[in-house]
This record gives sequence, C-alpha cells and structure tokens, in this order.
Amino acid sequence: MKKVRLICLFMSLVFFISAMSGTVFAQPDASVGSGCHSVDAQKALDGSAKILDTAKAVVLYERNSDTMIYNYEPDKKVDPSSMVKLMTALIAIENLDLNATATVSRSALNNVGIGVVSVKPRFSAGEVVSVESLLYCMIAASDSDSAAVLAEMVSGSQEAFVAKMNQRAAEMGCTSTNFTNAHGLYDENAYSTARDISRIIDIALENEIFVRIFNADTYTVPATNKADARYIQTTNWMMSDDYTTRYYDERVIGGKTGTDGSNGRCLAVTAADGNMELLAVLMGAEAVYNEEDPNILEAFGSFEEMKALLDYACDKFEYRQVFHKNQTFSQYSVVNGSNDLVTTPASEAYAILPMELTPEQLRWLYPESVGTITAPVQAGQKVTYVEVWYGDLCIARSDLLAMNDVDVYVPQEEPDMPASLHEDSAGRLIVTIVLILLGIVVLGFLVLLAIRMVRIASIRAKRRRRRMNRRRNY
Repeated sequence: MKKVRLICLFMSLVFFISAMSGTVFAQPDASVGSGCHSVDAQKALDGSAKILDTAKAVVLYERNSDTMIYNYEPDKKVDPSSMVKLMTALIAIENLDLNATATVSRSALNNVGIGVVSVKPRFSAGEVVSVESLLYCMIAASDSDSAAVLAEMVSGSQEAFVAKMNQRAAEMGCTSTNFTNAHGLYDENAYSTARDISRIIDIALENEIFVRIFNADTYTVPATNKADARYIQTTNWMMSDDYTTRYYDERVIGGKTGTDGSNGRCLAVTAADGNMELLAVLMGAEAVYNEEDPNILEAFGSFEEMKALLDYACDKFEYRQVFHKNQTFSQYSVVNGSNDLVTTPASEAYAILPMELTPEQLRWLYPESVGTITAPVQAGQKVTYVEVWYGDLCIARSDLLAMNDVDVYVPQEEPDMPASLHEDSAGRLIVTIVLILLGIVVLGFLVLLAIRMVRIASIRAKRRRRRMNRRRNY
C-alpha cells in the first residue's frame, strides 16, 4: 500500500511541475460558457477592438477548438447581400436530389430582374438545368437566377421559400436575421449579422454536399436544351489565381462573395493553417475606385481586409492541446480505501492560444471541495472537474475521472493459534529449559573436573621435583 501511495504522489508531482501554472479553486458557476467558445460566445479570445480599416462587422472563428478568436460588431445588423445564397443553398441541398432537373420559369427570372445580374451563366426561360448545376452557379458564380429557380423548385413560390428560410434561420439560433428573397439582391427590409452568417456557414459545413460546392473554384455546366456547356469560375479571387494572382491565398479553401446595397463588399471564407480551421466573415468593406475614372476598381476592400484578418490569425495564434489522454491530475485520499486515487481528464481538449503565451498566464481551477470519496472506486468514475483559464476566459473544461481502482481496505488479522499448538509450544519450552539447565550442570561438572585434573597434575609435578632434589643431595 505504501508503494502505491508513493507512486501516486510521484505522478501528481510530475503533473504539477509539467503544468507550470497557477492552481486555484474555481467558483461553482465557472464554466466554458462564460468563455470564448462557440459562435455565440459573448467574449472573443483577443477582444473586439477595430483592426480592419473599413469592414462594418467581422467574425473570426476557429472550428476545431470551437473558439471565437476575434470579432468586431458581430451583432450589428447589416445588408447580407449574396450571403443570403448560403441559406438558399443549404435548404435546397436538404430538400432536393442533386440529379433532379428544373425548368427555368419566366417568373423566376422576373424575380431577379432584367439587367440586374451580369455574371454567368444567365439561364433562359424554358431551359432545363440540374439542381447540382444550379447550386454551383449560385455559390461559385454568385448567380441570382439559380437562386430564384431553386426557391420555386423547393417551395413552389418565392414567398413560400423565404418563409422557409426565416424558419430555418430561427431553428439555427439566428436572432438578428430577416430574409426577404432567395438571392440577396438589395431590399431595405433584409438584414443579418456577421455572427448569424457565421452560424449558418458553421452548420452548413457539416453537410458534405455543401462543403464540396462551397469549396469549388470552377465548374462546367453541362449542355442543356438551350445552351452548350458553360464554364464558370468562382467570384472569390482568394480561392483561384485564374483572374489575378493579386488576391490568391493558398490558405483559403472555400468562400462566398457579396456586394451590399451601398456597394460595400461582403466575404465569407474558410481557411486552413496548421491545425487551425478558420471561418472568417466580414461585411460592408469599402471598395476603392480610381479618382479619375470611378468605373475603375482599384481595390475590392473585402479581399484585402480578409487577407489582413487571416494574417492576424495565423501570425498571432496557434492550436494547442490542453488536455492529453492519460494525463495525470490531482491525487485524492479515499475513505476506507486500500490506496489513494489519481484523476485523469475525461477526454482530450484543444484551444487556440497566443503564440507568445507564457505558462504563468494560464490558471488551473478546481472546485473548492469534491466531498467525501468513499471506497470502492472504479477507474473511469467521475470525481470532479478542472478548468483552464486565460485571463478572464475559460478556454477548456473537463471532468476528471478516477485513473485507478480503489478497493475497500481489509485489515489483515493474526490467525488464532489452535489449543494443541499452544500445548505443544509449552511442552517444547519446558524441554528447552530442562536441556539448557542440564547443559549448564554438565558444563559445570566438566569445568570442576578439569580444575581437579590440573591440581592433581600440579601436585604430582611438585612431588617429582622433591625426589629429584633428594637424590642430588645424596
């Protein structure tokens, strides 16, 4: 038992030394919910100060660790522009077969408006197109005709589809969003927020079909009854260098562009850097036009500021593991237990943390008391919990489970000696004493005998000397 306790103590010391951080007691209501986790987090890991030049609203979220890294006016209501098409795509994917076909109606084209959309591919009334082609055209090329056609195909009318969009948004937890059409062309009554758009994309990214379409930089629309095959490219120039290398960013995996009613630019992207899977949304970035010729676009605004946002994330933060498998934590004594128990996290956990973080900036919080732990305890049994805090944000929380079994301690009693054994022992004792005494007597006798023999030998020697002296005198 002492050996087990020493091992447990050693393991606990190793943990505390490796943690290199302060350990304090947590308040009962401390939780990750008060931290920076989830799209709904009210606090961002690195705050909400303005870091981009013109964007009206910004969200920078890391999906693998569920961390809101940064936001700026995330709940400000702004024109969602073509971000609306993301919800249209998700509902169409959830309700239609990709191989199904739709006949483009005049009513769908009229809903968009003549001359409003200049992007490819521009469908014609009566043209038969697959659902898959409509989805690619709508997301990659930001085609509004496709959105209107899909809306009619799902719900029969634009109005019914818009109602479905708002219902789905409410189910997702979008509390500051109102859709008025399926394509995102300007409507003064339409609005959303960077947080709600991030929430829609985050949920949609769980759908494999949506991911495939969202990540596509090119697509070929097969020939239809009214047109030859058409090749389209993404309007997100950060995903492809086909148009220009100026904005291409190899970190960007997928995305969607948009232009709001005031000619501001919106952009949502997913990007990867190491183990970080970033979801970034910015809305209302201002484009820059040539002073002499206002028709010449000098800078998009959205692409430049999105690159700055991604640089900010990748240069300043990194993905770190907080809880490890079989990591040892605190040691606890167990009432009536045969040994102490050591705790381990219930699961692995990761967090986004500043690269310049020092160990002293993290705090490990435990509850003030875990109560009485009584044997027996089984490995895997919940004992308590631990939280890791960075500043005023809880970045990770885990239940702590017993790492080892603790059995009930059973004292080892001395067995009763049978009466016959007692009698035998007493008899053996008496015999031993008698033999010892007899040995002493015999030894005494031998000593006396030896003394007597020495004396006799001495007397005889004296007598011999006397006889020798008398002979010499004669």
